[in-house]
Amino acid sequence: MKKKLLFLFVGALSLGVSGCTLGTDERSTTSIKPTSSTSTSEEDEGEIDWAGALIINEQNPNAVESSIKQVIQHNGTTDNKTVLYRIAGTVEYPTDYSYGNFDLVDKTGNINVYGLSKLSSSITYSGGEYSFRNKATFGSLNIKAGDLIEIEGIYKYYSYSGEGGVPEFQGYPTKHLKKNIPAIEPVSYTQAEPTDQSGSYYSSISSSLKGDSLLGELHNLMTNTHQNFLDYYGLSSHFRYSDNYNGSYYRCFYSGSRCTQLSREHVWAQSLSGGLFGKEYAGSDLHHIRPCNEDINSERSNALFGIVYGPKSGMNSFAYEGGDKVYYTRGVFEPDNSIKGDIARIIMYVYLHYTKRSGDTQRYYSESALKFENIMSPRTKIEAINLLRKWNAEDPVSSAEISRNNYVYSVQGNRNPFIDHPKYADMIWG
Repeated sequence: MKKKLLFLFVGALSLGVSGCTLGTDERSTTSIKPTSSTSTSEEDEGEIDWAGALIINEQNPNAVESSIKQVIQHNGTTDNKTVLYRIAGTVEYPTDYSYGNFDLVDKTGNINVYGLSKLSSSITYSGGEYSFRNKATFGSLNIKAGDLIEIEGIYKYYSYSGEGGVPEFQGYPTKHLKKNIPAIEPVSYTQAEPTDQSGSYYSSISSSLKGDSLLGELHNLMTNTHQNFLDYYGLSSHFRYSDNYNGSYYRCFYSGSRCTQLSREHVWAQSLSGGLFGKEYAGSDLHHIRPCNEDINSERSNALFGIVYGPKSGMNSFAYEGGDKVYYTRGVFEPDNSIKGDIARIIMYVYLHYTKRSGDTQRYYSESALKFENIMSPRTKIEAINLLRKWNAEDPVSSAEISRNNYVYSVQGNRNPFIDHPKYADMIWG
């Protein structure tokens, strides 16, 4: 009872809004029943800062309370503009702060919220149908990853020609229950660095260099020693040595299992490089490209690497061989703990090698294209770097990475400095 009173008290003091003023006599009904899965209890969603709870808008009494799964199942692949739904869930990292584009997850599933306004008047009703019009920037709502919110709105289904479609939701928040997810803090690499197998490769790199000076010298080393740019279509012949599975097969990078229906995976997704990664240079760099099962590659798509929040039971997942489950939503992909460091060291390598610096040729790309925040789910450069350093430290360099680095060096002429010296990450960005 105290929790309900708090909501009413805060709402009355803070907003005094009257909610949606649309007529109620014409609205259609549905057979969907309220479900406990949308409950905002601590048992369902984890610790909630009830003192920070804020009613953003009054609820429309005609909105149908539902779970994400029920909304999607009820409407299938057809838009439904005759029902106003109320759903609750945990926010994944937003990809668009102007319009509001993020995944919302409850215990039953996840849905892409594409368009969120702070105003209840963003939903209008005319001619027997609801429609949405964004009337406020998403950024003004101060909604962050990990926050638990409740929203009212309408179901949409965005269809991609020949590629299926995406269940979507548009509306406005009725409650914002902040979980106060802390900022991502960097972690320094404290393990002993791998035994140096590079010979004199780093002899030109002064041990006193730090920051951008160290980054620049390592970049120059990459450009000078990367003499053999491999053929994209010939990479599979190298995977037999760099990513071998039980002697005869390829190892799928994201699942750790035998690779079937081989796909050449750009770990830094092509679409998140401004379309610059094709089939040359970074697009055929064996330090960067990994073998992957086609179906898993499709599931990852161009999702950002990061931490997923919310109930794991409602997320898409697949097993990692010898590890845990890999969880992901449409927008965020959290790899298995055993390869988080591998991914961080690949991302840092691509940035170091291919970010254009003074005097470089056209094969390198501007920093405006290769932003860490374009591939990592934290939407600021600082937090993206912090997460890379955290993964680099928490998943130390493995013997498999060392062997792979040595093999790629033998065919390309260059090495991944963050595998040989993982502390370079802290020396550059710490």
